[in-house]
Formats: sequence, C-alpha cells, structure tokens
Amino acid sequence: MDIRSFSMPTEIHLGDSALELLPSLCGKRVLVVADPAMTQLGFAERVCGLARQANAATTIFDAVEPDPSQETCAAGVALAEEFAPDTIIGLGGGSTLDVTKTVRAACETPGITVPALVAAGFNAPPRQTGRMTCIAIPSTSGTGSEVSRGAVITENTVQGPIKRVCFTGVPDAAILDPAVPATMPAHVAADTGYDALAHAVESFASIESHRVSQALGAGAIATVLAHLPSSVQEPGNTAARAEMHVAAAIAGATMRAGLGLCHALSHQLTPTFGLPHGRANALLLPHVVAFNAQAAAEKYADLASRLGLDGDNPIASLVDALAALRAQVGIPASLQEAGVTKEQLTQKLPHMVANSAKEPNAASNPRQPTPEEIETLYWNAWEDRREEV
Repeated sequence: MDIRSFSMPTEIHLGDSALELLPSLCGKRVLVVADPAMTQLGFAERVCGLARQANAATTIFDAVEPDPSQETCAAGVALAEEFAPDTIIGLGGGSTLDVTKTVRAACETPGITVPALVAAGFNAPPRQTGRMTCIAIPSTSGTGSEVSRGAVITENTVQGPIKRVCFTGVPDAAILDPAVPATMPAHVAADTGYDALAHAVESFASIESHRVSQALGAGAIATVLAHLPSSVQEPGNTAARAEMHVAAAIAGATMRAGLGLCHALSHQLTPTFGLPHGRANALLLPHVVAFNAQAAAEKYADLASRLGLDGDNPIASLVDALAALRAQVGIPASLQEAGVTKEQLTQKLPHMVANSAKEPNAASNPRQPTPEEIETLYWNAWEDRREEV
C-alpha cells in the first residue's frame, strides 16, 4: 500500500499589517535574528518595539551573512545561551531564517554543537521542543524557509565551502506582511522568486510527491509565472509583491515532499562561484526538467496541463516556459553569461560533481544520475545547451 503523509504545522498569518499581531505571539524574552539590511531599514527595531508592547525584553543578533556559516550560527547560539530567550524571531531572507532555525534547534538539543547538528543532516537527534517559540518574518519571497523543516548552512572546508542541509524543525509561526518584501531590490525579487518556482517544480516531480503537495505546487507555480515579472519590473506593484510572498510560502510547504537534482547541483554553484541561490536554480532548472523528462513524464505532463501548456509536446512547452521566465526577469541564460569561465568550471567540476551526488536533495529526484550525467548537466547550464525533450 502506497501511503503518503503531509503536515504543515506552521501557523501562518498573512495580509496587510500582519506584523501588528506580533505582541500576541511572542513571549517575555525575545531574541531577534536579522541581517544588517533589516537593521538599516528599521525593521529590526520595529519588531523589537512590537515585542516590547507585550512587556518583553529584547536583543538583536544581526550578523547574518548570505550563505551563513556554522561560525555565524554558533555565535547566535552563544548569544541565545546568554540571553535565555523564550522566543526567537527570524527577520530577513532565507539565510536569516535558516540561522534562526539552526540556533533554536541547537539550543533545544542537549549536548549538541552547531557543527554536529549540521553534520547530522536529516538525522538530527530529537529536540526538547517547546523551550523556545520560533517566529519567522521573511523579507524576501522565495526561500520558503518560513515553513520548511530544514536549513542550509555553509561548512568551510580545506577543499572549499560546502552547503549542508540539516533538519531543524519548522517555525511555530510565520508572519507574511507584504510591507516587508516591498523593500526588495528588483534583482533580489527575481532570484528569490525563481527559487520559489524551483521548489514547486522540483517537489511536483519528486518521488515523494502526492496529490496534496502537487495541488499546492501547481498553484504556486501558476502564481509565480503570472506575477513574478510584474514584481521584478514594477517594484512599486504591491499587489504583485504580495502575491509572490504568499506563493513563496506555499512553494516552501511543498518541499516537505522532497526536492531534487536542481537543488543538489545549485548548492554547489552558490558557495563555489558566489551565485545567489535562486539564480543558480534558474540556470539549472530547465536542464534538470529536460533530464528528468522520461522518468517523470506523467507528472510533468500533468503539471503542464494544469498550467495550460498543452500541445504536441507539453513537457517541452514546460521547459520553454521555465527558460522564458528567466529572460523576463533579467536572469542570465547560462553560467557563462553569469560570469563563470570555462576554466573556472573545469577546475571546480570534480569537487562539485562529488558533492552533488551526496547531497540529500538528490535522493528524491525521479532519475538518479551518474557522475558523468551530473557533469553534462553543469556543462549544459554553462552554455544553455538544451537537451531534446
């Protein structure tokens, strides 16, 4: 019997002025984890002010960098152990929310260090849940970290940085206030929005997908295709930004059904070449869908039909739509166009191929690649060489 399970325990609050609900959600000692931009834009202090309306003591940890390291997470844990919060609030993009969840998980797991937690991957020991309420307030619309159960943390090794996916548990609550992502620069809206698309497309074809996750994913994909161009090209279009903010959370929820090879490969591109995570996904996704076409033919055809991409070859139409969206939002068409030279890719390829094969997201891909096929996918992305579908 094929039994699938799906849960979405995060309590979601969305809509204009949703931030005003914060005093009713937080405790009496609140640690706000933020990136420097959220402090500079005044959002971190605004969140602290709202918490103080509930007579809470507050402190801010705003040292989160893009693709955060284990060392950053450990510094957050040290502050949390000193301050002893009963509530931890993540305010920022996916990196910030991943640090927030990792800090909470490390503090609630007796005797574990951040490196040990990250190394455990999805086999993390059980947490003593309930010691710390976790609230996520995303400032970008794409990562889905506000509703996902994992975090992506960078381990700096002698061979180079490696992105590790670890299990942290989901936030208890997420606040989706469209005023927060309204400050996103256009290129960030493009990259993070395509990340949301990649989550939903990959999870739709995952070997763990099911009717519930596919229904959510198809809805998120349709919303991204309809509203991401306006969100990028018209930063003042608050309606488009609000649609993308909700679509990102929905796509994030679908990740509970697994991702795939696009994320396994993109997690190598970001630390190696400094490409934003969503942009790396955008450079890879059409090629990965083409690679999976036969193994996931029924699922992709179903998705194309739901999106109105019918015709003689609906899967080819799906691949074309994914590639066309990149052009619409100003994302490069190839790794070469994104600034990666042939010599750089040649040098780093063995390291990336080896890490891609071991990446947890690869396990739920509908077609398991050989090392040679992974290498070909990277070269296809380098020159935007499209395989026949």
